[in-house]
Amino acid sequence: MSELIELVKKAFENDDFAELLCGENGYAIDGDRNIPGVPDGIPTDFGRVISGIFRLYELTDDEKIAAKTKEALLTLIGGSPEHVWCAFMIVSPLIGKYEKGRAPFELADEEVVVWLRKALYANEDELRRCKRWLGAGCEDGLWQEILRIDGNYKEDMGVGVLGE
Repeated sequence: MSELIELVKKAFENDDFAELLCGENGYAIDGDRNIPGVPDGIPTDFGRVISGIFRLYELTDDEKIAAKTKEALLTLIGGSPEHVWCAFMIVSPLIGKYEKGRAPFELADEEVVVWLRKALYANEDELRRCKRWLGAGCEDGLWQEILRIDGNYKEDMGVGVLGE
């Protein structure tokens, strides 16, 4: 198995999926900064994390992986503003992918999106003040990037986390 799959498997076995999703406690996954679209200002390569989770699911066909991933997302959504941002970074690109056959299980279901939207708006002030990661150099911190990213998904796919 690849190093990525081994790390995902370790997180699964240790009930550390929330840490894996946001790159904490030794679970950060570096992205290839030479690939367009992989920003420097992130705590982990969210796309590779999800790819690893989906790949482990496909290799094992273990439904617990889907359940633990959703549970970890909901944990992040109920956590700090930075954890809510991590959940946003994971959920946004997944909206509609399951329905199109591009994901082996649904993560961005209505329950997750609704809770995430509520958590984003509840944490807006703190996210505006957060100048870490993609929020560095932004007047409105991570909130500014959330608006930009959500707007891009709305424009490209017709749907976003923040609603209308």
